[in-house]
Amino acid sequence: MALNYDYLTATTQKYFVPKVVDNIYNSSAVFQTLLMDGKIREYRKGGERIVEPLRYEKMTAGGKYSNWDTFSVVPPDNITGADYLWSSYYSTIAISGDDEDKNMGESQVVNLLSERTKEAEDYLKDILSADLFEGTASDEFQGLNLAVAQGTYAGIAGGTLM
Repeated sequence: MALNYDYLTATTQKYFVPKVVDNIYNSSAVFQTLLMDGKIREYRKGGERIVEPLRYEKMTAGGKYSNWDTFSVVPPDNITGADYLWSSYYSTIAISGDDEDKNMGESQVVNLLSERTKEAEDYLKDILSADLFEGTASDEFQGLNLAVAQGTYAGIAGGTLM
């Protein structure tokens, strides 16, 4: 008769490491650095598009003077706006009711819902990381490849702000 367990597996529990090790989603160093330094921001306040004011030139009205020298009072025109369209990304998180029931109490080694949520976040970071360098479609993050090109990026013609 074939048995499912031998004497050892029937009497000894398995040891589970209580953490899922990420062996797939290793986001780029640049993306992780921007995320940790707060350079990547989430805008959730609405609006038809995102316009970020941008100082593109040093101020030139000012300097040294003595006695009755005249001053320039012409205000500098050194601020413009970078114009971005919204980009939206999604990832599906799904767990059956049966799996949720089985993954609770003392039997739970890793919280399945938390792990699926973390996996979805890592997946989105992976996509954003790729788009950070190569994004070109109108519905995705516009990548650095477009920012350094001689075309137009964020509504600003390349070479204009130098």
